[in-house]
Amino acid sequence: MPDLELDRRLDSLDAVFRSKVYELLARATEAGLLLVIVNTRRDNIQQAILRDAGRSWVKRSKHEQGLAIDVALSDVFQAKGPDKLAWNMDDRAVLDRWILLGEIGEKIGLRWGGRWDVADLGHFEVR
Repeated sequence: MPDLELDRRLDSLDAVFRSKVYELLARATEAGLLLVIVNTRRDNIQQAILRDAGRSWVKRSKHEQGLAIDVALSDVFQAKGPDKLAWNMDDRAVLDRWILLGEIGEKIGLRWGGRWDVADLGHFEVR
C-alpha cells in the first residue's frame, strides 16, 4: 500500500475530545513518554483504504468524526514507522510504556484500544 497522507492536526479533532487529547499529551509528557501524533481525523475513503490494507479493522471509525486519535511512542515510531502493525510488543520495557500510556488515557476518561481483542495500543477515542 502506498503511503496514505493522514491528518495529524489536533485542530481537526472535535473540540471537546481535543481538550482530552491535550490532557493526554500533557500527562504523557509528565510521565516521560514522548509521543508522535500519527492520525487524528480521516474521511470515509481513507478509512476504507486503511481497512482494505489491513491497517484498520472496522468499517466505520471514530476518526471519521474527529473523536479518535492514534499516537505512537516516539522511539517506536522512529524505528518502525507509521504502520502500527509493525509496533511489535516483544520488548517488555516498551510494552510497559504502552500500558502506562493506556492507563493515563483511561484515567482521564478515554477509551484505550489496548483493551480490545485486537489490541490497538496507540488508539484513544471518546467513550
